Amino acid sequence: MQLSTKDRHILEDLAAGKKPDDIVVERHDVTLKDIAQAAHNALRLDTLHRHTSTHKSGDTDTRTYEVWTPSEDKRLQSMLEHGTPIQTISNVLERHPMVIRRRMRQLELDSYL
Repeated sequence: MQLSTKDRHILEDLAAGKKPDDIVVERHDVTLKDIAQAAHNALRLDTLHRHTSTHKSGDTDTRTYEVWTPSEDKRLQSMLEHGTPIQTISNVLERHPMVIRRRMRQLELDSYL
């Protein structure tokens, strides 16, 4: 996703300290709705950038760095108790097998390894 030229100009005006009402008066092609949309698009782009920059280069597993929830821990333990293979657990929990094994060690479930 990229910002449009119009969005960039609006954001530059805001960054320069111009008020939204002044921008609308100066630029007849811009409405208050356009200014709100430019701000929304900038926030979406920032969120996307922060999300992708938290992952290591080449890491295609988007859940690698997410915090484990208590419910995921219980699900992991239950699947291990039922003899579910690591690869299946990995697919179900959408986490890399190596991350599953690391969590097993953290929860002292490594007897299932």
